[in-house]
Amino acid sequence: MSTQGLVTFLQLLSLRPGLLGRGPRGASSLCDAGDPPSHRPVAAVADLYERFLAPLSSLGDHRSFTPLSAHGPGCSGSVPARSNVAAWRIGPIMWARTGAAAMSSPLFSLGRAASHGAHAVHCHLCLSHAPLDCYHLAVECTHPIIKVWRKRYESALRRLVAKLTVVIRSERERAGAEQEDRLFSRAARAARRADLNTAQGDFLSFRLLVAHPWPERMAQPHMRAVRLLGRVFDLVGVYHRFERPALDLWTRWSLRWLWRLSSAWRRANAA
Repeated sequence: MSTQGLVTFLQLLSLRPGLLGRGPRGASSLCDAGDPPSHRPVAAVADLYERFLAPLSSLGDHRSFTPLSAHGPGCSGSVPARSNVAAWRIGPIMWARTGAAAMSSPLFSLGRAASHGAHAVHCHLCLSHAPLDCYHLAVECTHPIIKVWRKRYESALRRLVAKLTVVIRSERERAGAEQEDRLFSRAARAARRADLNTAQGDFLSFRLLVAHPWPERMAQPHMRAVRLLGRVFDLVGVYHRFERPALDLWTRWSLRWLWRLSSAWRRANAA
């Protein structure tokens, strides 16, 4: 679907709000980077997509393509699907986005026919009252083996952002897109200096792990790294062949660290 066609479709929905329903129960307001994702599968996915309440302006003003932060049919934001990585390999990223349901996937199921679904199963590794899902393991769990994974992951995250901003900038230059003075270096520097033991750090850690870009508007006032990286993702889009190097880099990195989290999870359960 073209951007113009999607705009028309969404305009029709705004005139007839009952056409597709109102989304998940409780999805009554836009979420921001300070809100942790729900552990309930439907709501967890909705949280990644701003609870399906993104404004029409998020599609940008170009006739042929949308910003990388725009998600939906025909939009640019589906990083794994638009990469060169084979479809059968990107399953872990899709599973990790589904809240507690991810714990029943081959990534975390430990070979058992577990079925967490929408139920709040508490993490038995750190004995916390937090629902057990990929988000909890990535940013909250205090088990020593998971903490070792997180320390290595956070170092790799900063390196990813530095490399990702360089690739996006160079490919946009190659595409002839208008350059943003200092934006890319400012975004990389903000990510390098960000305290990852904060709400901003939790957002960055999870969103980068599941390869899901975000818009600048999701950032709270104090979230400089979220805001600047969101501004990068909001830039006027370029043709897919110029986006693909960054998408390939991000997708392969996410898969690598999700499988390493899976390995850490299995070792922690065996300890």
